[in-house]
Amino acid sequence: MGGRERPTWLERVVARVPCVIVLAVAAGATLTIPEVAFSQPPIAVTTCQKITKPGLYEIDNILITSPAAGDCLVIAAPNVSLNLNGFSLVGATNNVGIHVMKTAAKAVIEGNGSTIRNFGTGIQIDAAGALADNFTVNKNTDAGVVINHAQQAELSNFTSTDNQYDGVRIVGGGFNGLQMPTISGNGRYGVWVEASSNNSVGNFDISKNALVGIYVGCSQAGPRTRACAASDRAITIICFPARSRTAEYSSTASRSTSATISIAW
Repeated sequence: MGGRERPTWLERVVARVPCVIVLAVAAGATLTIPEVAFSQPPIAVTTCQKITKPGLYEIDNILITSPAAGDCLVIAAPNVSLNLNGFSLVGATNNVGIHVMKTAAKAVIEGNGSTIRNFGTGIQIDAAGALADNFTVNKNTDAGVVINHAQQAELSNFTSTDNQYDGVRIVGGGFNGLQMPTISGNGRYGVWVEASSNNSVGNFDISKNALVGIYVGCSQAGPRTRACAASDRAITIICFPARSRTAEYSSTASRSTSATISIAW
């Protein structure tokens, strides 16, 4: 991929206001970045690295990891905006392609069509309020995306295919959202929600995953294998629009009257 001839995604969507920059990243959500951060051009990212300061970052080439490498990109600071700029992240490791640490609240990842593949997990989000859009995660040896005990993470307009186990796994936390995902060909679940509450999945295309498309429960082996403990029962909102080709949903939590959704097909 060559140099850009068009403005970056940040140049297109960020509006200047006195003292701060407000970036509209999703309906009802904004990210506030200090003016001093936006006054500088995006920081070029050309190798796998740890990001320890708030600001704007932009990948400038394909990133390829070695078998001995750890996580490729680690976001450790709050208020980081990372533009993948359409470049691929290619792993040869069981670690994570992009790891949003617990300390990295309100991180924003704009894929611009990037693919993250051949890691253990494509993207792992541990932080509150993280946003990620327009990316593909595939052929990872665990999951495409893991939302790990995080609150209010929002993922939109993404594809997760052919991962060894799960397309998306949400463990603990709550109030997370998946909008417009395409999830197929994964070796276990399309979406697995475990011990997490008040999550939503909307406007999706989830099909041809090995066990079930969307699973709310506690068992790796699938629905109806065992009852869930009270801490594993989840409240999940699932919307089935016209776009959805598949409504595969099952819930081990349906054994409990405390589950909001208790449907399976």
